[in-house]
Amino acid sequence: MSGISKGAILKCIFAEKLPGKEHGPNLKKGDEYVCKAIFYDAKGNAHIDVGLPLEINSVTSFATGEELPPTTHWCHPNRFIVTEPPTPRGDEGQYF
Repeated sequence: MSGISKGAILKCIFAEKLPGKEHGPNLKKGDEYVCKAIFYDAKGNAHIDVGLPLEINSVTSFATGEELPPTTHWCHPNRFIVTEPPTPRGDEGQYF
């Protein structure tokens, strides 16, 4: 998953829709996004929440075809590179 973790700053390197899909996330190549959450499908494939609103009925996993939670437009991690790891908060070492 290329070291993506919650709170990391991600740069979009691929904004087009995936092959065989009618829709893709509303990303702009070169823009930076914050990883807000990571969801793993039934086969352990990661899906990234960068705060995009869900503007279609559902998003499915490219690998498994399963429907993902209807909370955001989940993105495939290969769309991003990490430009900045998450920032620790205080002494507790937790990430935001």
